[in-house]
Amino acid sequence: MQQNTILQPSDMAKLHAQSGLEQRPWTAQEFAQLCAAENSLLIKQDYGFALGRVIHTEAELLLLIVSQAQRKQGLGKTYLQLFEEAARQRGAKNCFLEVGAENTAARALYQQCGYAEQGLRKAYYRKMNGTREDALVLAKTLAERILSLVLYWFAEKSVDPSKEFRP
Repeated sequence: MQQNTILQPSDMAKLHAQSGLEQRPWTAQEFAQLCAAENSLLIKQDYGFALGRVIHTEAELLLLIVSQAQRKQGLGKTYLQLFEEAARQRGAKNCFLEVGAENTAARALYQQCGYAEQGLRKAYYRKMNGTREDALVLAKTLAERILSLVLYWFAEKSVDPSKEFRP
């Protein structure tokens, strides 16, 4: 994967529209406006992107998109980790996001990556068919890089550090 992938707002809009989400896809103009903002944070890769913003000590992940043809390969997790690291480098201590209550795949990814439910936004998303979907508000404290790597290793090995390291 390249970090300098050329991904234009029109490409982002196309990926978002093809993502399979039931909400209205963002337009190229909306992507261009957000990406031009001073606090914008965009992680572009070959098969998708993570887009959000950092304001003071808080990061907000707005979209995590992986091409449908490239899913189930860990790319979403990689893009999320790259986003978190870039946010940390900009001074973020916490990261927030909203996820559709019915989006079980995304919810599982965020839970695996340490996000916890902080709240619920009733009827937050308007689906293309006109119905509404609740959004879960999730948050995570962004650990220092070394701690993050250690916790990632434990998660990958399915090891519970509280049981492995007793005095």
